[in-house]
Amino acid sequence: MFSSETWLANPGGGFYNGVATQSLRFDKGSSAYLSRTPAGASNQKTWTWSCWLKRGNLVSGRIFDAGANDENWTTIGFSNDQIYAEHRVSDSTVFKVFSTALLRDTSAWYHIVVAFDTANSTASDRLKLYINGVEATYASTAYGSINTDTYINSTTVHHFSRFHSDTQHFDGYLAEANLIDGAALAPSSFGETKNGVWIPIDTSGLTFGTNGFRLQFADNAVGTPENEGVVEDDNIGRDTSGEHNHWTSSNIVASDCAMPDSPENNFATLNPLVPATYATYSEGNLKLSHSSNGWAMSFGTFAVSSGKWYFELVHVAGSINTGIGITLDNVAGATSDGNITGGYMYTNDGTKYINGTSSSYGDAYATGEVVACALDLDNGTLTFYNENVSQGEATTGLTGTFCPFASIHYATTNIVVNFGQDSSFAGNETAQGNTDGKGIGDFYYAPPSGFLALCTSNISEPTIGANSLTQADDYFETVLWAGNGTDDTAIAVNFQPDFTWIKQRTSTAYHNLSNSTSGATKALFSNDTDAEGTNSDRLKAFTSTGFTLGDASDVNAGSNTYVAWNWKANGSTATATISESGDNPAAVVQANPTAGFSLITYTGTGDAGTIAHGLGAVPTMMIIKNRDVTDSWAVYHGANTAAPATDYLILNTSAATADSATMWADTAPTDSVFTVHDSHQVNANGEKYVAYVFADIEGYSKMGSYTANNDADGPFVYTGFRPAFVMFKDTTNTSAWIIKDSVRGTVNPNLPHLAVHTTAAEGSTADCDFLSNGFKIRQADAAISFANKAAAKMIYMAFAEQSFKYANAK
Repeated sequence: MFSSETWLANPGGGFYNGVATQSLRFDKGSSAYLSRTPAGASNQKTWTWSCWLKRGNLVSGRIFDAGANDENWTTIGFSNDQIYAEHRVSDSTVFKVFSTALLRDTSAWYHIVVAFDTANSTASDRLKLYINGVEATYASTAYGSINTDTYINSTTVHHFSRFHSDTQHFDGYLAEANLIDGAALAPSSFGETKNGVWIPIDTSGLTFGTNGFRLQFADNAVGTPENEGVVEDDNIGRDTSGEHNHWTSSNIVASDCAMPDSPENNFATLNPLVPATYATYSEGNLKLSHSSNGWAMSFGTFAVSSGKWYFELVHVAGSINTGIGITLDNVAGATSDGNITGGYMYTNDGTKYINGTSSSYGDAYATGEVVACALDLDNGTLTFYNENVSQGEATTGLTGTFCPFASIHYATTNIVVNFGQDSSFAGNETAQGNTDGKGIGDFYYAPPSGFLALCTSNISEPTIGANSLTQADDYFETVLWAGNGTDDTAIAVNFQPDFTWIKQRTSTAYHNLSNSTSGATKALFSNDTDAEGTNSDRLKAFTSTGFTLGDASDVNAGSNTYVAWNWKANGSTATATISESGDNPAAVVQANPTAGFSLITYTGTGDAGTIAHGLGAVPTMMIIKNRDVTDSWAVYHGANTAAPATDYLILNTSAATADSATMWADTAPTDSVFTVHDSHQVNANGEKYVAYVFADIEGYSKMGSYTANNDADGPFVYTGFRPAFVMFKDTTNTSAWIIKDSVRGTVNPNLPHLAVHTTAAEGSTADCDFLSNGFKIRQADAAISFANKAAAKMIYMAFAEQSFKYANAK
């Protein structure tokens, strides 16, 4: 690896503060840890610990620990994916806070703060735990006696990534670790919120105290610091606070040090959340090993649809039967020979596999030889390299969203990948220190001209995102309220809504769907076929700051709670008014191309016709309802089947996908129009309709699919953002339409759900995790056949809380 002097001061550009740009990798299998024994005791009652971390394997372990023995200690760590802080004496708990949330996002960074103040007269203020700047909700607590001494800042040994008896090591990366001796501080001393993202700030101005420290992990010497307690040296345990409280490293090697994967520039790794039989991970999820014979496929945590990208792989040990390549982001696993439809791979025998077809390609590669993948999505080409020699273009004409993957077969196979964070391949090669064209990363060979490392600072700025002119909640927002039974109740939204979908949570009630073109008092019901009705006791008006409610029980009863999902089109002003032309319907269009949403009302013609949607992109989902008469809702979804324009779903029932040319005339939508045929559900002559039309916007919205596996280790679905809203539907079987969001489900697992096609109150099964880059199903079929029934084709509709480029782990 390389020292901080060779790394960019601020790889994240103007968004970040340039203060947390390196990390230290801990591999549980190597029993790596840092240690320090203070020369003298200081304040053991009041202190604050802060650290950024990125998890590797989801295993229990200690992050920070001090104690006299195995029965007397103070610790911060993970237990069954819950983060906790605890102080024990004589093997009995004195202080404890356990988070309710399960922190099992391995693709991005968490910030953890623990503040002890046992001198506080208020028991619940004596110990606090914060995750990404917000105090955790606690599954269990214990608040001991006032003025209790902990073991932190005592003269007992202190550790990062180790319990006293040399067990329970942390697995993953740590960055920017601080200890404040003598003060209980809020997270605002260590971070700040910027456009909805929690980011590091410079802590150099803090008063660290006698045993306080700041570890920035910017150096690469290991072992015992040369000048401990006197001056700073270049050791990985160097304290930069000015207090000279340096740390000794054990079982840490230079390749673990000063890694560029950091809170301000998150790098791709292999993704252990994608189910992969036989695969085991280590070295910060960059090493893939085998537990048995049989193909194991491992996919990256990033997916890209444009740009030029480069990554490397080395087979380091065991029998060699490996592959490097890319795959479409919705591919879930391998066939029996390790090849996948939708995948593109170069194997060690010189074979290439292109979308399921094998052929002779390039040179064979052996143990210790560096092979690389160069993906050029600007020109649609893929080229593999063997020891820096191009093997020629493997394929051309690539379009879509792709993620990297690696393939191994034999029980003894061990490979290490490098997405630009470690050219030593976890110490198996001599680091070369080559950067990409932007001066970012650490590669064994210099990437071809214009090709970049897979890291967040290289991802293009999304149109909607934390460092853009508009944020996700400028176009979509979930809001909650408790009913009060009072007419003219104002509900705040971050914008003037054009489409508002309301559901009572605490008891049975209709879903109310209203839009600004039809008028706020007009409502349709996703759980019913009724024609549009007028009721001024429900939604009464859209306003510049949200909407106003009446006192109807299904939107505002005093004993109930409610949710509304809100989308912005064009602020109730038409972007186009279309006259009927032949069989093409007359329409009023409110199009928001930036957010990929178009609200359209139209009058049917009774035969196949087109409607201009105004999005400038191909719609990936359309929801249509006849406003005039009793009729079912019709849904088009671009990932429904191989030929989605021939099929449809019904929003108000649990029915599986059906085939009919009468819906879309077997004609796929284009970037300018969509087609409706002669079905009464979408285009009866003279009858009025509303269409909610959506297109994918990178980093903000995605309508996709996945294949269920009927396992608690369910599918991982890459969206490219941290979701705010996901609606699921099993298209293979009769099953529910389900909505989850990040406001009702604030922690993982995200349990609260509402069924679109029924009046049922909110349920709490179908648990999945919302993650920094997508979501993961966490429960087998059982009672939730709508989320993970074996081999079911699932579709989803998702909107962002934050683009993955900037998202914190959840």
